[in-house]
Amino acid sequence: MPSRQLVGRLTPQPVARVLLEATSTERREVRTEAATVMFTDLVGSTGLGDRLSSQDYTQVMNHYYDDDASAIEAHRGMVVEFSRCRWPP
Repeated sequence: MPSRQLVGRLTPQPVARVLLEATSTERREVRTEAATVMFTDLVGSTGLGDRLSSQDYTQVMNHYYDDDASAIEAHRGMVVEFSRCRWPP
């Protein structure tokens, strides 16, 4: 897979846009930025998944992710990754 495609697939769109539009000198520039990491939990989602059909559960979870992303982006944040809970580790 070409590197431009890979960057577009694996990087949030705003970051990919900056990387792909930057000159080679700009891409090598090192900088430090502050970041906030947010963890949330949809309590009872595992049990919900046991009770709902796959389609209904996916719809509920997509709605949850969409609401989270909308709230984050409304405050100029960026969602880098949604990941599934893997408990116990």
